[in-house]
Amino acid sequence: MLKNPNQKVIKRMARNALKVNRRKTITLFLAVLLSSFLVFTIFTVGDSYFRLQKIQNIRMSGAEFDAIMYGVTDEQRQMCENNPNIALTGTVGVCGWVEKTDRDSTPSVGLIWADDGYWTQMMEPVREKLEGRYPIALDEIMVTKSALKECGYEDLDVGDTLAMSYGTHEGIFTGTFRICGIWDGYGPKKQFYVSKEFYDQSGWKLSQAASGRYFMDFKQKIMTKEELALEVIARLKKEYPDAGCTLDYDQAWKLLVSVRLAAQCTDARVNVVVEDLYAKSHFRKQYFSVSSMRSFFLSTPITRLWPQISDGHGGSIYIRLKKQSFYDVLDDVQHCRSDLGIVFLMKSHSNRITRLCSVKDLDYHLLGESHISIVTRADHPILQAQETVPVEDRMTDYPYVIAENHENFGRFYDDDSESISQLFQSPPKCIISINDSAASQDIVAQSDAFFISSTRWQHPQHYHFSSVPLKGEDSILAHYYVTKKGQTPHPLTAPYVEELKKMFHGL
Repeated sequence: MLKNPNQKVIKRMARNALKVNRRKTITLFLAVLLSSFLVFTIFTVGDSYFRLQKIQNIRMSGAEFDAIMYGVTDEQRQMCENNPNIALTGTVGVCGWVEKTDRDSTPSVGLIWADDGYWTQMMEPVREKLEGRYPIALDEIMVTKSALKECGYEDLDVGDTLAMSYGTHEGIFTGTFRICGIWDGYGPKKQFYVSKEFYDQSGWKLSQAASGRYFMDFKQKIMTKEELALEVIARLKKEYPDAGCTLDYDQAWKLLVSVRLAAQCTDARVNVVVEDLYAKSHFRKQYFSVSSMRSFFLSTPITRLWPQISDGHGGSIYIRLKKQSFYDVLDDVQHCRSDLGIVFLMKSHSNRITRLCSVKDLDYHLLGESHISIVTRADHPILQAQETVPVEDRMTDYPYVIAENHENFGRFYDDDSESISQLFQSPPKCIISINDSAASQDIVAQSDAFFISSTRWQHPQHYHFSSVPLKGEDSILAHYYVTKKGQTPHPLTAPYVEELKKMFHGL
């Protein structure tokens, strides 16, 4: 077979072509090299990012899941379990709280039940240490070290017993539980895990939004831009919980202007510049907003401050007074919809204001205390009777009027709890809920019904009511005023608070 002599010719032509187009060849080679490097970097860094993001999410939430639903029915659960895009499901039931122990009267510990899917599989990646096992019997609990410390029992171990008073949907009970396990891992720590039998007897149902938690883990792990943004925001808040704004502002539009200016210089310099800028502004209308759980705390200080309001401002001022629920007041102040918030809660639960204000980045200060009062017409038969039984225990035979849902004391923290579970031994035989305070007063004035007030009742002159303060620690309310942490207070905030303090001295 004849040998092909063309190879030498081809090699010589290739060398000559490389010499002639050397710059082009080098550029092409570098382009291929850089492209390969970029592709490798993108895939490597991207994969590392998503793996780290997954780990961070697991550590923050205490379990591996993608979505959570509240109050899921059996039909909805069946649909999710049959969905091919859902790889794993788990169920958690919130069934109560620790009321008190022998060593701590105000522990902040919840009672939680978790099914096998959640505890065994979803929480598997975050269980660092586990001594013992998950509770099976009615009188068994699994604890965390943080929850034990909250209850004042840091020295207990697996096999020891814990006596406590606890609350469920059915009421307040006392019992002794054996510690069958101690778990310490990522996620919420201040909670005790109970058995399925305990949850079934608590009176709660998984279909109730306040109790049922349904977790899902999807097969596809692709996040949208919106989901990614929310995740970034959540992580920033967790990483920098005390981050405040150093810009001085009392209105939203001023903050917008200051932020734009802050891109060119320091915040301190912006605060100096805008002072004269805002003084020269044609927009002279000023806003002052207050949110409160009682209208009594809204109107009275304003009427006493009227001379100061009318003389102390060159332009017009717009004052907004809003009666809101407990959580709505905190949200208004948190999102700068109100300059000042006024809330109250039972003194025995006063530790919750600390936790809530810390989460929402708020400052709170005690205004004073008051006793919850029962309000009836002046000639109510209960006031005429000479009985040794406390009046709150004798009122259960009379209609109870919920004058305002905002003053429904049991709804401060849990939407499905009974409104008067902590005030009466047994609920009244008749409960009337109405959102018109004037109509509720008419009902009480013309019948044997009663309602509950956060202070001694301040009534109009044409009503003849009697106000009877309840006795006991559960009837004491602590009143607070709340402001946004790090925000420059409105000029009317300080005098408004002073008038509030004077009111409490007179109650």
